[in-house]
Amino acid sequence: MIVVIAIIAILTAIITPNAFMAIEKAKVTRVIADMKVMGKAAIAYGADVGFFPPDIPQGVDPGFMKALPYDIHTGAEVDPDPAFVAIALSPNWKDIVNARWNGPYLEKYPLSHPWGGNYDYDYWIRGITHPLNPGLYIGLRSLPTSVMEKLNQLEGFASLGAGWTDQTEYLINPL
Repeated sequence: MIVVIAIIAILTAIITPNAFMAIEKAKVTRVIADMKVMGKAAIAYGADVGFFPPDIPQGVDPGFMKALPYDIHTGAEVDPDPAFVAIALSPNWKDIVNARWNGPYLEKYPLSHPWGGNYDYDYWIRGITHPLNPGLYIGLRSLPTSVMEKLNQLEGFASLGAGWTDQTEYLINPL
């Protein structure tokens, strides 16, 4: 009986870490897939509307499921930062979107990433301070440090560094 228990304990010690590594790898794979799908949605939106969705706060769908940005938790419409609108969009940008939008561009907007934080769609243009080059990005917050370090080693990911709320950004499209 003791030998059987010892064998079970040894097998458990071998299998458990591998199971946890597989779970973590699946989470990273899901995040990468979500970001790529959101990137394709941004490109399709841009092709239809004539410009990319506006930069909005994290937890807000920029226009992938509905024509205008809205809070994914409450459904309330959200306006982008007025400074962004003044630099990047025409004053009648909402009318243009409503006339040209041909979505939805996603089957379902991801409410959160596997570690519980929100995705953060970012549209960084020239004239707005940002540590990365102008472009379309998907940011991630609330990540375990080991995951952030792993993602930042992959192509397309970059750390924002101290002072920024997103721990890593994935480049969708350079501008």
